[in-house]
Amino acid sequence: MSSYSHAIYKGLVCRPALPLDTPGMIQITRQIWEGDDYVPKVWSEWLFDPEGLLAIAEFKGKVVGFGKLTKLSQHDWWLEGLRVHPQFEGNRIASRLHQYLLELWVKTGSGTLRFATVSSREPVKHLA
Repeated sequence: MSSYSHAIYKGLVCRPALPLDTPGMIQITRQIWEGDDYVPKVWSEWLFDPEGLLAIAEFKGKVVGFGKLTKLSQHDWWLEGLRVHPQFEGNRIASRLHQYLLELWVKTGSGTLRFATVSSREPVKHLA
């Protein structure tokens, strides 16, 4: 890990998302999936999901990533929408968000936790 990567990882804060994080999400999703990301369409629903958690990764006051823990049923959970700002890729932000959401699930969830990713996203496969 480079010293820059290490500095980001050390200064990264993972927390529940707030409505004021919406512009940061928009900035990230404009640069992913050729600007055709589904997340802006479900963002409001995710923000106010009473049984799940939309989490933000923040570095120096800037939203640099996010991910969602969703309860599908009493024993089925889903990790979805894991995104990292392209300028911050390679800094273990997705790993940190994944760990944050996984720890929350271990404390509050039961059953099976799943996630999926595109097979071509080699950097994400280690999370499986």
